[in-house]
Amino acid sequence: MIGAGEVRERVYYFTGVLVASAHKTSSDSTSSGALWHRRLGHPSTSFLLSLPECHQSSKDLGKIDSCDTCSRAKQTREVFPISINKTLECFDLVYCDVWGPYRTPSTTGAVYFLTLVDDYSHSIWTYLMTAKS
Repeated sequence: MIGAGEVRERVYYFTGVLVASAHKTSSDSTSSGALWHRRLGHPSTSFLLSLPECHQSSKDLGKIDSCDTCSRAKQTREVFPISINKTLECFDLVYCDVWGPYRTPSTTGAVYFLTLVDDYSHSIWTYLMTAKS
């Protein structure tokens, strides 16, 4: 419990609220710039250099240029070209794409991904598949 309250004139007032504590980080060998890059949600190098803890370990920030998560997040997909096929109902035309094998399996062990797109409804289904599927 972080505090207690009491009702006075139909309004709740907090009493006995504990003071929140704050933790300071240290820039030792376990607190590298690459680690802060992952902890803070993959910000840019210029943002990390503005933080005092990361500025001291700026030699380690070169590792974030090869961050796998950042490169995947910046990938784009090409738009499907305008189709000359005019579908009249769902499942008249379905586009399929298989992607994989990916080097790191998902939590379910999948390394292949199957994506289906219905041309009429533009609904998308994605299936995860293991190498044994």
